[in-house]
Parts: sequence; C-alpha cells; structure tokens
Amino acid sequence: RERQVGFVFQHYALFRHMTVFENVAFGLRVKPRHQRPSESEIQRKVHELLGLVQLDWLADRYPSQLSGGQRQRIALARALAVEPKVLLLDEPFGALDAKVRKELRRWLRRLHDELHVTSIFVTHDQEEALEVADRVVLMNKGNIEQIGSPQDVWDHPASPFVYGFLGDVNLFHGRAHEGEMLIGADQHAVRVDSPEHGQVQDAKAMAYVRPHDLDVARYTP
Repeated sequence: RERQVGFVFQHYALFRHMTVFENVAFGLRVKPRHQRPSESEIQRKVHELLGLVQLDWLADRYPSQLSGGQRQRIALARALAVEPKVLLLDEPFGALDAKVRKELRRWLRRLHDELHVTSIFVTHDQEEALEVADRVVLMNKGNIEQIGSPQDVWDHPASPFVYGFLGDVNLFHGRAHEGEMLIGADQHAVRVDSPEHGQVQDAKAMAYVRPHDLDVARYTP
C-alpha cells in the first residue's frame, strides 16, 4: 500500500461475499480516514472504473455470477481504484481459455494506452508478451537474458536461450573461421559469411535460423 502498487493475480482473488461494486470499492474504503474519499466520490470512482472495463451493468452481481474474463476485468478495476503508481499483473490470463486470453490481452493493451499507468506483466506465454509489451524482459532461472522492444528481441536475440524461447528455430552445427562459417560436412557443406566472427580461429559454432528465413530450392550440381 505504501509503495502504491496495484496487483492483479492469476486466480482473480475477488471477495465472494461482496458484489462487483463493493469489490472495486474495497481499496478505497480501507484507506486511512484522512485519505479516504467521501461516499459520493467512491460511488463516482467505482462507476467510472466499471465503465472503463465495460462492466458497469454488472455492479450488483456477485463473483460467482461472472465469467472468468469478467472476473479478471473486475480484479483490474479494483487494482486501479487506488490509483497505483505501478500495476503488477502476475499471469492474469493464465486460468482462461485461449480465445478469451487473446481478446483480453488486446483489450488490456488498449486500456493501458488510455491510462498510461506503468505496468509489469508477468507471463510464460511468448505470444502474449510480444503483443502486450512496449519492452520485454526475458528471464531464465532468475537471471535477465535480454531487455528490449518486442521487435528487437525477436530480430536480434542476445543468447541461444532467447532464440529458442521465442518461437520455432532451426539449429545448425558447424565451425567458424576468420569471418566464415562452415555448416555441414564434406561435399554437402555450406559456407556462410559471418564477418562479426572475423577474429575466430577454427572453433565449433552453432547457427540459429528462423523457419521463415529459409527458402527451399531445387539444386543442380
């Protein structure tokens, strides 16, 4: 609370005994007395947020009467009610089916552009991360592998882990020597220019290539 961080969890965490309205109003009502808004201000704020998440017509319903996607929108509205400086979403769509996930992440991206709240979105879904984020932080066993825009980490992976984690990849083994890479062996070997490895002397190497970067053509010796 003191750090003004709003949380949205994977499993909704709505209060079952409270209506949608009371769930969203909860964070406002438990503020210290000198910071607590008036009842009229709470009413205005909650209805404004329910309108923002397009669920104002469900104000009197209980969580058990909502779909999974609706519950997550209400959880987001509740997190936004206290006007956080940072919004932390911990795999918020993990418990939803694939179609609902796609719809909600597009909606969340549009909502973020409207609100301009700094948001940290934790996910194991690569497609989700690339679609939602302005900047991606890729982590592996607690260590940061790469930070960059979705386009940057896709086009210029910083490590084998990043390359393999973000989509399908073809892996070729070969040797690098003075700016050239030899893939394969004997008469079937393929030579590929690799100027960034100009100082390398006859070392084992691996080449990572996306499927869409390969063209298959008939070869006549």
